[in-house]
Amino acid sequence: MSILSQAGMILLIICIIPVLIRSNRQLSEAASEGEHFVDEWALKEMRRQELLQEEAARREERLQLEKAKREIRLKEEQARREKRIKQEEALPELPDNIVPIYREPEVRLALVELDERRNPVRKIQVRRLPFTIGRDADNDLVIDNLTVARKHCRITSRNQAIVMEDSGSRNKLAVGGAMTSETVLSDRMSIGIGDREYLVEMGV
Repeated sequence: MSILSQAGMILLIICIIPVLIRSNRQLSEAASEGEHFVDEWALKEMRRQELLQEEAARREERLQLEKAKREIRLKEEQARREKRIKQEEALPELPDNIVPIYREPEVRLALVELDERRNPVRKIQVRRLPFTIGRDADNDLVIDNLTVARKHCRITSRNQAIVMEDSGSRNKLAVGGAMTSETVLSDRMSIGIGDREYLVEMGV
């Protein structure tokens, strides 16, 4: 090998060495950055797992609290139920012909509205007393007619009888062609309220 070739080889080696050193440095920096990235990702993952565990712990705590509240409500309801049962058991037994004041007697009555040809238009069931009738919307039976007063009449019980009584209206009640302020109701009787006619049905 000539001296010129040897000099060229030495020069080439001298040029390659810095490149190798620089490449080695870049590889080291890349490896360091990779390790830093891995460490940062691991920290974020650990933090995420911690947050998930904290959320799971809070959820479990809420569930336990709701369960405890539900059990308390159930115990309170059970206590009230047992107290009510004891109170009912402590009530004295009454004869069959005596109705206690806290019980409403059962009513089986209907008013059948008739048209001008006395054909039935509708049937109104009466299941509790007193039963109010009038033009106002808060009545049990509302009759939208100017011949009917706002509080025209009501059905009530008196002396073991069911009575319809006028509430101070101008037109009162029409029974058998005569005006009256009250009448004892009986099956199949006809009553005029304003210009409306109703047929009484008992026991329905």
